[in-house]
Formats: sequence, structure tokens, C-alpha cells
Amino acid sequence: MSNISTIFQGLANTLTTQVNALATLLGGSTPTPATTAAQAVLTSSQSIVSTMNAFYLGTFAVDPTLDGNGLAVQIGAQYYNSVSLKNRIYTTTGWADIADSAGAMGVNAASSAAASAAAAVSAATSAVTAATQQNNIGNTISNGTGTDGGALTGTETTPMSRGNGILQTTWSKVATYVLAAIANGTSTDVGVMTGAEIIPASRGAGLLQVTATELFNWMDTQHLTQRLLGWSYVKAWRLVTATRDVNEALVTASIVWPDGATGTFTTDTASAVKLGEVDAWHATYVNGLITHTITQTAVTRDAGGGITAQPAITIV
Repeated sequence: MSNISTIFQGLANTLTTQVNALATLLGGSTPTPATTAAQAVLTSSQSIVSTMNAFYLGTFAVDPTLDGNGLAVQIGAQYYNSVSLKNRIYTTTGWADIADSAGAMGVNAASSAAASAAAAVSAATSAVTAATQQNNIGNTISNGTGTDGGALTGTETTPMSRGNGILQTTWSKVATYVLAAIANGTSTDVGVMTGAEIIPASRGAGLLQVTATELFNWMDTQHLTQRLLGWSYVKAWRLVTATRDVNEALVTASIVWPDGATGTFTTDTASAVKLGEVDAWHATYVNGLITHTITQTAVTRDAGGGITAQPAITIV
């Protein structure tokens, strides 16, 4: 689980770096495209926080009914119960405890990641505010003849400093310089986000471009492993068809996961101590091009059939 914490925090740090850079570059005056770029970063950051708020709810004394976005709790959401001191996950049958090996790290890492992403949104908000204020100033400054300059066209001349000297340049050139690494591919207003917008991201000392949809899908893929672990420890899937042995233990079954993905459950070892139970199993997860195999190796039971040791579930 520590890997997902690192991923979320790294992404939040990247966004924070970008919006801080925007705020610095916009220190004097800002053309309209700068406001648009800052707003796109803010929207992306808010989307990240919204996603984490839906699945990591924090700490409660009783089972929550709403997620961090104020919406009904959805399957796969997790929180820490301060009374039972247990991590819990929301399944198709309601709230259930998560095995300590999977839950404790999950909630702690998610809480840290959410805090980092929230900081990114705060920084993006500051960038948007600065850009908007500077844009408003630019639209109301006189053009030098005493009459109102009206809306900026990009051809206006503005003084800039270089070392101890002064140079003149146009707003269009300033905008081109500031937005060179953040080009959105068109010169028209993007309107409502579609997921195809280009977002800059850093890799080492360089920059790469990625769409909002690609960024969300990448984050969802990273988070999927943790959701699968949570679901698997409590067997949070729905049986579609199943076969059982003479002791009513599952032999094989077609299953549907909480997110709608399909799969097949197969018993590897039926319990010889507690008839009707399964000691070892594996299940598949199939969602479009994404496939995984989840495996629980044999648990250890005492003479009464109670589990005394459970190996960690693995996912490949």
C-alpha cells in the first residue's frame, strides 16, 4: 500500500510545482490564455481530490453513509472505525471489517495522499485568483492615448526588464513564452472539460503532455490493486452461477466484482477440517483489457476449524 501513497503524493507534488510556477510567471500582468491554463490545472486537481474522497473517508465512530464529496457511499469505499479500531470497507452487503494486513496501511496512506492533493488544489486556486486579477487589470489599463484600451488583442506593447535594461514586447509574445510548455493544441476556448484536454506533467528535468482522461485512467489503474485486495479479503463479489461439492463448499463459480468486472472463482483446496469451507482459492478479474488473477494460498485452521493463520492475498 505504501506504493499508492507515493504515487498520489508524487502526483500532488507535481501539480503543486506547476501551479506555483504559473503564479510566478504571472507576477506582472496576465493574458487571457494564462487564466485558462491555470483554471485547467485547478479543475484537474479538484478531480483528483474528488476521486480520493469517494474511496477514502477518514475516521468515524460509526459507519458513514456519505463519502467525502457528500454523496452516498459507494462499493469499495474504506474508513477507520475509532471505536472498534478496525479498518472497514463498503461491500454489496454493507460495511465489513478489512483484514489488518490490508486495511491499516491503506487508510493511513490514503489520508496522507489526500492531504497532499488538497494542498495542490489550494495552490491551483491561488494561481487562478492571481491570473484572473492580472487579466482584469490588463483589460482596464489605458492604451496610452487616454481612451479605454478595451479587450486585449495581443498586439499591445508592454515594457519588460532584462538585467539593467528595458525592452518592449507584445502580449502575444509574452503569452507564447509562458504557455510554450502548456499548449492546449488549439486557440479556441475549450469550454466544458471532455477529458481530451492536455495537461503538462514533469518527468525528471523534462515535460510531457497527457490528457485528463489518460491521467484519470492511470490513477484508477494504480488504485485498482488496493480495491481488489479489499474486496478479496471479504469476498465482496456476487455469485452468478456456482457448483458445490457434497459438503456445500464452492468448487467453481462465475462472479461479478463490485465495479461490474466479471471473473471466475476456483477452489484450490477445500477444508478437510471445516467441511463446507475453502482453504485455498484463486479468482480472475476481467474488465475490458484489464485482467488480474487474485490468489489466496491455503490458510491454517485449528481442530475446531477456526483460521489461525492466513497468508497474504497476491494479485498478478
